[in-house]
Amino acid sequence: MVQGKILLDTRSKGKKGHPIKIYISGNGSKKYISTGYFSMQEHWRDGVTRKHPNYSHLSTWIKRREFELQQQLNYCNEHGYTLREAVQYIKGKSSPQDEIEMLEKRLRELRGQPTVSLFDFWQQITHERKLASKSTRAFDQTLSQIRKFTDDIPISDITPGWIEGFKAFKYSEGCGDPGVHFYLVTIRTVYYAAARRKLIEDQKPFNGLIPQSVSRKKKVRLSKSDLLRIANYSPSKYAGAARGKAIEQRIAIFLFQIYIGGHDLVDVAGLTWDDVSGGRVSFMRKKIKRGVPVQVDNILLPQAQDIINRHGTPKAKRVFSFIPPHGTEQYEYYRRYYWKALKQMSEKLEITPPLKTKSPRYIFRTWAGDSGANIIHTMQIQGHKPKEETFKYQGRVPNRIVDQVLQQVLQEDV
Repeated sequence: MVQGKILLDTRSKGKKGHPIKIYISGNGSKKYISTGYFSMQEHWRDGVTRKHPNYSHLSTWIKRREFELQQQLNYCNEHGYTLREAVQYIKGKSSPQDEIEMLEKRLRELRGQPTVSLFDFWQQITHERKLASKSTRAFDQTLSQIRKFTDDIPISDITPGWIEGFKAFKYSEGCGDPGVHFYLVTIRTVYYAAARRKLIEDQKPFNGLIPQSVSRKKKVRLSKSDLLRIANYSPSKYAGAARGKAIEQRIAIFLFQIYIGGHDLVDVAGLTWDDVSGGRVSFMRKKIKRGVPVQVDNILLPQAQDIINRHGTPKAKRVFSFIPPHGTEQYEYYRRYYWKALKQMSEKLEITPPLKTKSPRYIFRTWAGDSGANIIHTMQIQGHKPKEETFKYQGRVPNRIVDQVLQQVLQEDV
């Protein structure tokens, strides 16, 4: 059986550092394949670290190459390749599916079919939606993820192989089935738009490759005793001072999300000092379907105020300025490490399923339901806008009433 992985070859070192190579082994022998990339040893820890000067490009390339490598290894083992044969095959960086897709692309070129840029056509679709006063949120978010995954390509190059690679890239970032579904459905919308305009021939590349939109994973159900254990959680003493402080901040932010009514990380990241004045936390909730913001105005409980006192950044405009601004690449990195911190803590505290960045909304909503809270009050606390016809006649409930509900939900034993 042939096995392989991407590693840092510390046996040699040049001006650019140690070479990054593909390591192939089988039948007691091993071979190395050069990738043309290098890294200093301090910038490598089971993969390239964020301190690497070319981290953004290199980390994305490694994820894609690891996915391709696994496909190539599977093919080699299925066909009984020897180590030498496998190395030759992997050096070619191609698979039967890749070869078919390349031949199809060449055939389109010979037939004189036009090559349409994915990014250019995507921007055209976005512009048309803006002119029609339609939301472009899904298209903007999906395009930003595609840009992280690949450079511009012809729309006709969206093939089953490309889709599988994009899925693997998103899964490696901690994205679940609902998120992958969201991105692929948006990509499919653009692909079909190009096919309807006769810019490409519809090859039906998405068939059977889009996961279910509704996660089948069990939602986390936290008890008040679990919440106390989280509040008392301390990082490992081996984490180091800087990393330990970062983990403490992430856990505090998770608790803060619950204490203010179960709100999203993106909204906590955007809070300014004006938003947390007068014993209240007030903001326009951002993560609303169709991009319609809803006003949130909740009481600031002592537990939440304590987190602000301990972790707030009073010299900055935003309350928690150590969270990068939403919409930046740094924010995506922070969210990823935030998720990893929650996952690691869940494992140590034996909380199943593991906590996620979205868990505070589910937790508070569940506690509110179990406490018998009025659905209108809960929706106002969480920044939901009722859609049913009868709710259109319902105005905002006075703060004194919803404040009592929020306090009751978090104080009662559930």
